[in-house]
Amino acid sequence: MRSLPFLLMLVPLAGCAATSAIEPSLAQRPAELIDPRLPLAADAPIGPVDPALASRLGQLIAEGKEGARSFDALVGQVEAQAYAAGPAQSESWIVAQQSLSGLEAARAKTTAALAEVDSIAAGRIQSKAGLTTGDLGAIEAASAQLRAMADGQNATIDRIGARLGH
Repeated sequence: MRSLPFLLMLVPLAGCAATSAIEPSLAQRPAELIDPRLPLAADAPIGPVDPALASRLGQLIAEGKEGARSFDALVGQVEAQAYAAGPAQSESWIVAQQSLSGLEAARAKTTAALAEVDSIAAGRIQSKAGLTTGDLGAIEAASAQLRAMADGQNATIDRIGARLGH
């Protein structure tokens, strides 16, 4: 009986035991290592766009556009379901919510491409090679193009979500 209180004190500690699941790393990603408040060096090396970088940025823009086409193909159906939805928690409202979730998932290709462009920029800034003026211009152009797509998708999702009471 004397060991029962001791055992009861150990029960909460059992929840602290290691799990068998693999958790993602909490280490900083390259983009998180750069202070966004710091301006890029004014003496950036002048030069053309690295052909490998230009090719990768082209691939990412193509992926973003493909994601935008998939997203755009779903918008009409999701809007129709949202406008036909009954009151919150009704079956038609739930169907519209599920469709909106599908639309949110469809934007993943565009946002992933944008994140990859940001990661490329951060990796190049962090590396010894840095960015030439051509590289920086190409990265900024790709980022702006993908950001415009993502912002448009976010606005569409927000508009439809507002219809459903978000």
